[in-house]
Amino acid sequence: MKRALLIIAGAALLMAAAGCKKDPTTDNNTVGKHIEKVYMQNITVVNGDSTIVDRFLFEEWTWDGDELKTVKHYVNDSTLQSTATYTYTNGHITRIDVLSAQTGNLNRTDFTYDAAGKILSSVEYYKDTLTNQFTYNYDETGKMSGYVSTHHDYSNGGHIEETSNHDIEWTGNNITQIANHEADTAGSIYTYDNNHNPYLGIVESGRVFVWASENNVVTMDGQTNNYTYDSEGWPILRTFTVSYGIISSSTKMYYEYNR
Repeated sequence: MKRALLIIAGAALLMAAAGCKKDPTTDNNTVGKHIEKVYMQNITVVNGDSTIVDRFLFEEWTWDGDELKTVKHYVNDSTLQSTATYTYTNGHITRIDVLSAQTGNLNRTDFTYDAAGKILSSVEYYKDTLTNQFTYNYDETGKMSGYVSTHHDYSNGGHIEETSNHDIEWTGNNITQIANHEADTAGSIYTYDNNHNPYLGIVESGRVFVWASENNVVTMDGQTNNYTYDSEGWPILRTFTVSYGIISSSTKMYYEYNR
């Protein structure tokens, strides 16, 4: 039960499973701090019954200079869950291989870039089967203006492609809204603090507000993040609560940096 509840809590994290070298022209990181370890502490309430998971090592990041090499993910009993390995080409991540420690399955994401280093596409595979594609668009100023996502469904022996077009709005150097181009709704709206985002430039498929925004997300889709910072404005603790029906999960994330 604890394992299942941690998976629910982990799904709400703003954690990146893929990365690239940070762009110094947009990064307000003057110190060059890199995440080294992330710890989790969790309290889950189901129908009034609480389950407490003590603080444990959740992620372990390794670097070579400014290049992210591996991210190891753990579950609450210190068991290795998966290892993500990063391949670079011309200073950019072009492939991430994620090896499951439990099943031995190897999944991957491939990235392409233009000559200026802007990400053009990301393609996800599950055991060599194409699952998701993202194509990113830019306006005349060079800011990302939207993306097209395509999900590939192979259930029932067939192949169905589901495509959606997303528009992106910015306020300063932060993405404040992402909306489905075809839907008559406001979409997802984000607010931010004024401090350093340690995930800036660490790309992942789809969720561009995590790695393209200069600051840390405070509110998004009903979730509120509360931060504690070090003396230089880097988050060292993030707390948030998410609810799924009868389940409420309160999580604390502790960040340690390698310099």
